Amino acid sequence: MSRFGKHLTAGGIALGLCLFLAAANSQAQSNFYWAGSASANWADANQWNTTNSSGVFTNGIDWPGDTSNPNDENPQQDYAWFTNSGTFNVSVGSPIPSSYFYIGSNQFDNASGTVMNVSINIGSGIDFRTHAGDGFVVAQAAGSTSIVSVTTSGGTLDTGFSSTSLYIGKNGYGVLYCTNTQAISIAGGNWSLGDGTNSQGLLIVSGSHTFVDMGTTSGGHLNVGNNASYGNTVILESNAVMSVPNLRMGSSAAGGSSNNLMIVQNGALLFIAGGHAVVGNRAGDTAGTNAPACNNTLIFQNGGYGDSSNHTFQIGWADNDVPTTPPSTGNVCIISSPQDSFTNISTCLVRSNNSLYVYGGTFGGGYTNVFGGGTTNQGMLTAWGTLMGSVIGWTGSVTIASNNVGALTISHDLVMQTGSVMQIALGSTFNSITLGSNCTLNGTLNFIDGGGFATVGDHTYTLFTGNFSTNVYSGTCPACTTNPVPWYANTNNLTIGGVPGYPSTTYTISLPDFHTVNLIVNGFATAYGPLRITSITRAPTANDITINWNTSGLNGQFNYVQVTSGSANGSYNTNNFVVIATNTIAGATASYTDTGGATNRPTRYYRIWSPQ
Repeated sequence: MSRFGKHLTAGGIALGLCLFLAAANSQAQSNFYWAGSASANWADANQWNTTNSSGVFTNGIDWPGDTSNPNDENPQQDYAWFTNSGTFNVSVGSPIPSSYFYIGSNQFDNASGTVMNVSINIGSGIDFRTHAGDGFVVAQAAGSTSIVSVTTSGGTLDTGFSSTSLYIGKNGYGVLYCTNTQAISIAGGNWSLGDGTNSQGLLIVSGSHTFVDMGTTSGGHLNVGNNASYGNTVILESNAVMSVPNLRMGSSAAGGSSNNLMIVQNGALLFIAGGHAVVGNRAGDTAGTNAPACNNTLIFQNGGYGDSSNHTFQIGWADNDVPTTPPSTGNVCIISSPQDSFTNISTCLVRSNNSLYVYGGTFGGGYTNVFGGGTTNQGMLTAWGTLMGSVIGWTGSVTIASNNVGALTISHDLVMQTGSVMQIALGSTFNSITLGSNCTLNGTLNFIDGGGFATVGDHTYTLFTGNFSTNVYSGTCPACTTNPVPWYANTNNLTIGGVPGYPSTTYTISLPDFHTVNLIVNGFATAYGPLRITSITRAPTANDITINWNTSGLNGQFNYVQVTSGSANGSYNTNNFVVIATNTIAGATASYTDTGGATNRPTRYYRIWSPQ
């Protein structure tokens, strides 16, 4: 049946007609429009406008989903419309029976340019279930703002009947709060943020009594960013649990959506129950012609947790090795602190020009057999903390070990392919990288000064430790046995690339035993730094100023001599310094003479600036 031509506003008159459940068609749809009372019961017919059995528009004859009305042959097809701007509090309680409560759809569809704020409390024993199609839609109209808060007092919000879809920001800006809420969607339903052009959605799932269960393999997807939308946000917090069969941040199917954000924080758990998860594009089109998804971010922070239940996780695009056109780039997953984790991942793939950051927490898992499991990096991986499973750095990838911040542990193999780059920080706060088994270094190792590196004497850094071994197989797998045989790390194709530019230093890889990869740094006969001015004198004439300073010892780099004029009272502006000389570092000390510098009145201030 058709919907009213124009929506009803509070105290107004609806234009157009909607026939009321013709007896010959049990699948007919009845439309009910909320009359606009600030606080009322869903099952109060006086709060709803519809048509009577004669097709005349009226108020107070029924409410959507009412199974006791003999004129409503199929209340499961009733549509409930909230079309008024303003604030409403709706209680879904008595006389609704304490059982499944079906309606066709619940639509929040206020006009463009208006704001609606609706609170719905589902009472004890009531399963508030919407039907197939667009079952629960927040912000149906373009340009509208619809804010919906759902709480349950012993009841359930159920959007899982016959593949129902829940939209947050269908065409406008939609907000859905699930606070102290039990919600399920177990029959293939999708929850999607955004859909139409310029639409946006915000989903907040919060509270220790909040559990959103979207099912397992028979369920649908959480789509954070759908079709033409962008800038959608999910916040999962305060010990809430959200279980989703599949997670798609940046797409629904073949479409692409960008600049979306999901935050899991404050003891909350994101559980990937049934299939894959991707931050980026679903990339179901094997030709790679679908639209890109860029700059999407998944963050675990302040004690946030993720569990992928031994399913895959990909950053950039998923399901095929053909990138989107243009490529999906700038997609990121961040484990923010040692209190955060995203684990039980069968395999993780970080695509080219996409990134994974692990700042002290735990990431990965799922070492299913000797051939697989762990994280494959084709883009950028920056980490300290714990990486579960193996880590493979593909050709063209960059892996940064933030080992000057904290220790990095890889529970299984590390394999750096030819053409890959790994950066390690050296210095007084150095931590070795611990491996659970083999070490293969066929790429390039770059070293940086992590602080306290340039001290007098020779230095030995234990770069990697582990139980290096090869595996000898006998019999037919998977019944075969594995016998680890001790072996040195594989450094046959290792290249030392960038190093701190101190003079006369040499860098040598050493393999003293089956468990260790060492770096030996020789040539520190002189102590360097810190960068500072050691003297300012009037020389070689009374009109000249000569400045001497300690460099950082980075040969070939630059120090800049800067000056500014002071005022009569001796003060100066730190923003007014200008460069008067560029000095190329060639040792531990340097000097510069400012000819005529002593003739500047009343004062002249000097400083040395280094970009390193």
